[in-house]
Amino acid sequence: MKYFSVLLFCFAAIAARAQAGGNSAGWVSAHEAIVAEARASQPGWASPLASENLRLNQGIRYDAVRQSIPNGSRAWFLGAPVSVSTIPFAKVEVDFVPPARVWNNNPAVKDGANDLAFAAKYRFLSANEKHGNYVASAWLIGTVPTGSYNNGLGNATLTPGFGFGKGYGHFAAQTTLASTLPLGNQAAVITGRPVMWNTLVQYRFAHYIVPQLEDDWTVFKDGTIDGLVQNFVTPGLWLGGIPLHRKTSHSARAFAVGVAMQVATSQRATYNHGLVLTGRFLF
Repeated sequence: MKYFSVLLFCFAAIAARAQAGGNSAGWVSAHEAIVAEARASQPGWASPLASENLRLNQGIRYDAVRQSIPNGSRAWFLGAPVSVSTIPFAKVEVDFVPPARVWNNNPAVKDGANDLAFAAKYRFLSANEKHGNYVASAWLIGTVPTGSYNNGLGNATLTPGFGFGKGYGHFAAQTTLASTLPLGNQAAVITGRPVMWNTLVQYRFAHYIVPQLEDDWTVFKDGTIDGLVQNFVTPGLWLGGIPLHRKTSHSARAFAVGVAMQVATSQRATYNHGLVLTGRFLF
């Protein structure tokens, strides 16, 4: 039960905010006002399919990722069952990500679950399309070693990161920088301390159709693959967020689906390519 403490804190913060505001409609209405304020003060871009989202979102997300390596081995990472994001304050997002189920086609590798994760994001600069069209955020992701049969990292990690994005009409671009810091020797031996740099561009057609292109660089420091530099180019396509009822362009209830393909362009990489499928319900 200790893994749910972050979510309990978020709900407590939401209730406290509602009570302090004296909203007669109760904490649900007060929280909806917080979410509406957060969305109205940021661009309405589509979320990245593979990298970190700089905007604040509240909703439920399900991902399925298939990674393939040159020897023919493949692994599916299936959300277990979903990840949940909430906005307790107008500039803060908190995420709870249960362990994904890992299915391997290699009989020598057992199927199992990977690691539990939490994340907190602070959006310190933002403006919607009418007032500057930009966003800047910092975040911290933590993982707990819940993986089974070597499907996890083997130890806890922290991943701090930050990024900035700017939009121009229907076009938007963002760049992020992050590094994973293992909290124990075992994780350091397996993964080292990778530094990740991502750049993304997207263009919105017909309001709901958003093609994207991401470029991901990772430099591995220490660990068993020390010195490895890998690059992935990820073309993708979003359909969303389509409002379930039409109020504004920042309608609270909406859904989106997306597909992307990660393609390794470096000589060496931890896997050859990865298919990304995602579905999201925002509220």
